[in-house]
Amino acid sequence: MSDYMIELQNVTKRYGPIVANDHIDLGILRGELMTLLGPSGCGKTTALRCITGHLTPDEGRVFIDGEDVTDVSTHRREMVMDALQLIRTEEYEKHYPRQLSGGQQQRVGLARALA
Repeated sequence: MSDYMIELQNVTKRYGPIVANDHIDLGILRGELMTLLGPSGCGKTTALRCITGHLTPDEGRVFIDGEDVTDVSTHRREMVMDALQLIRTEEYEKHYPRQLSGGQQQRVGLARALA
Protein backbone atom coordinates (compact mmCIF):
# COMPACT_ATOMS: atom_id res chain seq x y z
CA MET A 1 0.00 0.00 0.00
CA SER A 2 1.24 3.46 -0.89
CA ASP A 3 1.91 6.20 1.66
CA TYR A 4 0.19 8.71 -0.61
CA MET A 5 -3.31 10.01 0.02
CA ILE A 6 -3.66 10.91 -3.67
CA GLU A 7 -1.52 9.37 -6.37
CA LEU A 8 -1.46 9.61 -10.15
CA GLN A 9 0.48 6.89 -11.91
CA ASN A 10 1.40 7.43 -15.55
CA VAL A 11 -1.79 9.43 -16.21
CA THR A 12 -2.39 10.61 -19.76
CA LYS A 13 -5.49 12.46 -20.96
CA ARG A 14 -6.11 13.48 -24.56
CA TYR A 15 -8.73 15.64 -26.19
CA GLY A 16 -8.57 14.33 -29.75
CA PRO A 17 -5.06 15.08 -31.01
CA ILE A 18 -4.32 17.41 -28.05
CA VAL A 19 -2.42 15.81 -25.14
CA ALA A 20 -3.48 17.66 -21.99
CA ASN A 21 -1.64 15.42 -19.51
CA ASP A 22 1.28 13.30 -20.68
CA HIS A 23 2.26 10.40 -18.40
CA ILE A 24 1.92 12.30 -15.11
CA ASP A 25 3.27 10.71 -11.94
CA LEU A 26 2.25 12.60 -8.80
CA GLY A 27 2.01 11.66 -5.13
CA ILE A 28 0.43 13.80 -2.43
CA LEU A 29 0.91 12.83 1.21
CA ARG A 30 -1.87 13.23 3.79
CA GLY A 31 -1.62 16.71 5.32
CA GLU A 32 0.67 17.96 2.57
CA LEU A 33 -0.15 21.25 0.88
CA MET A 34 0.26 20.95 -2.87
CA THR A 35 -0.40 23.38 -5.69
CA LEU A 36 -0.45 23.02 -9.43
CA LEU A 37 1.03 26.06 -11.16
CA GLY A 38 1.38 26.77 -14.83
CA PRO A 39 0.08 28.78 -17.73
CA SER A 40 -3.44 28.54 -19.07
CA GLY A 41 -3.94 25.35 -21.05
CA CYS A 42 -1.07 23.39 -19.49
CA GLY A 43 -3.31 20.66 -18.00
CA LYS A 44 -3.83 21.71 -14.37
CA THR A 45 -7.62 21.45 -14.46
CA THR A 46 -7.48 18.24 -16.47
CA ALA A 47 -5.29 16.63 -13.81
CA LEU A 48 -7.66 17.79 -11.04
CA ARG A 49 -10.67 16.51 -12.98
CA CYS A 50 -8.99 13.11 -13.29
CA ILE A 51 -8.45 13.11 -9.51
CA THR A 52 -12.06 14.07 -8.80
CA GLY A 53 -13.51 11.55 -11.22
CA HIS A 54 -15.00 14.09 -13.61
CA LEU A 55 -12.66 12.75 -16.31
CA THR A 56 -11.27 9.27 -16.83
CA PRO A 57 -7.64 9.14 -17.94
CA ASP A 58 -6.92 7.58 -21.32
CA GLU A 59 -3.93 5.86 -19.72
CA GLY A 60 -2.67 5.41 -16.16
CA ARG A 61 -4.33 5.01 -12.78
CA VAL A 62 -5.65 7.29 -10.01
CA PHE A 63 -5.40 6.15 -6.39
CA ILE A 64 -6.95 7.66 -3.28
CA ASP A 65 -5.69 6.21 0.01
CA GLY A 66 -4.16 3.34 -1.93
CA GLU A 67 -7.46 2.40 -3.60
CA ASP A 68 -7.64 2.47 -7.39
CA VAL A 69 -10.51 4.85 -8.18
CA THR A 70 -9.72 5.40 -11.84
CA ASP A 71 -12.99 3.87 -13.00
CA VAL A 72 -15.07 4.82 -9.95
CA SER A 73 -17.69 7.48 -10.66
CA THR A 74 -17.51 10.78 -8.81
CA HIS A 75 -20.61 10.22 -6.69
CA ARG A 76 -19.25 6.87 -5.45
CA ARG A 77 -16.11 8.60 -4.12
CA GLU A 78 -17.97 11.00 -1.79
CA MET A 79 -18.23 11.68 1.92
CA VAL A 80 -18.86 15.26 0.95
CA MET A 81 -19.65 17.16 4.15
CA ASP A 82 -16.56 15.90 5.97
CA ALA A 83 -14.39 16.92 3.05
CA LEU A 84 -16.14 20.27 2.56
CA GLN A 85 -15.62 21.03 6.25
CA LEU A 86 -11.99 19.99 6.02
CA ILE A 87 -11.26 22.63 3.39
CA ARG A 88 -13.80 25.11 4.81
CA THR A 89 -16.18 25.17 1.84
CA GLU A 90 -19.42 23.98 3.50
CA GLU A 91 -21.31 26.92 1.99
CA TYR A 92 -21.02 25.34 -1.48
CA GLU A 93 -22.88 22.14 -0.51
CA LYS A 94 -26.18 23.08 -2.19
CA HIS A 95 -24.72 24.92 -5.19
CA TYR A 96 -24.74 23.64 -8.74
CA PRO A 97 -21.39 23.74 -10.57
CA ARG A 98 -22.62 26.54 -12.85
CA GLN A 99 -23.20 28.68 -9.75
CA LEU A 100 -19.52 28.47 -8.74
CA SER A 101 -16.44 30.18 -10.12
CA GLY A 102 -13.75 28.03 -11.72
CA GLY A 103 -11.64 28.20 -8.57
CA GLN A 104 -14.59 27.28 -6.36
CA GLN A 105 -15.37 24.33 -8.66
CA GLN A 106 -11.80 23.13 -8.26
CA ARG A 107 -11.96 23.45 -4.47
CA VAL A 108 -15.20 21.46 -4.36
CA GLY A 109 -13.64 18.93 -6.73
CA LEU A 110 -10.71 18.60 -4.39
CA ALA A 111 -13.12 18.04 -1.49
CA ARG A 112 -14.75 15.26 -3.49
CA ALA A 113 -11.36 13.69 -4.13
CA LEU A 114 -10.56 13.89 -0.41
CA ALA A 115 -13.88 12.24 0.41
